[in-house]
Amino acid sequence: KIFAERDFSLGSWVTTPNGTRLFLINRVDDGNKSIVYKCQTGPHAKSYAPLSVVALKVARSDEEKHVSSVLGEKYKADTIASLNVLTSQIYEVGGNYNVRDWVEGVRGDVWYAAWKSRGQDIRENGFQDLIALWRALAKQGRYVQSLKADNVIYTSRGWSIIDSGSVQYVDKDEAMFRFCFCFDKFWQRPVPPFNTAQLCVEKKWWKFDNLEETREAHQERLRVRKEEKQKRREEC
Repeated sequence: KIFAERDFSLGSWVTTPNGTRLFLINRVDDGNKSIVYKCQTGPHAKSYAPLSVVALKVARSDEEKHVSSVLGEKYKADTIASLNVLTSQIYEVGGNYNVRDWVEGVRGDVWYAAWKSRGQDIRENGFQDLIALWRALAKQGRYVQSLKADNVIYTSRGWSIIDSGSVQYVDKDEAMFRFCFCFDKFWQRPVPPFNTAQLCVEKKWWKFDNLEETREAHQERLRVRKEEKQKRREEC
């Protein structure tokens, strides 16, 4: 319980259970399940490069849903890295915290707001690189859940995944459609100016065998999931 439920003071030093000294620079994110701090390692760091910048994520509490979310990130990060896409490496994992690479760049929600203000030109590198990320994963038959705007960082090398849901094995068309659906639902709020899956077909970024069948199958999955959630609520 060394980190959970702690409200760290910025400008101070903390020591992880592994003995790593971290200087707290800034509190950068307050999520539902965790808090993220931007830190610098000490001059005599052993597991990390001395005086390097890292991200410290701590569980909001010792509740199982908070702790399991933080602990599960190591496996997800390693899995995503094995798919040859950019992600931040996790160096240290404890009972209710982890320490990972600090990814320098523009978070997805900030990038999207700027892109929207510029007229959402689909030829821009940022959008094209996002399509490239989805394609790289979909071609391997992988869908990464929750690639929302605040879970990715746009860097000089492309998009880097800093947080996500589970990595699922799915049909290639299903994976690409679900990436597009996630973008339309969670990025393009309140009303998507275009249908991303349809745009992929029109611009020949992705050739769906049958887009309409893929869309119908996805809607059926959402319907079944909604019914299952409602049934669990009634049982509780």
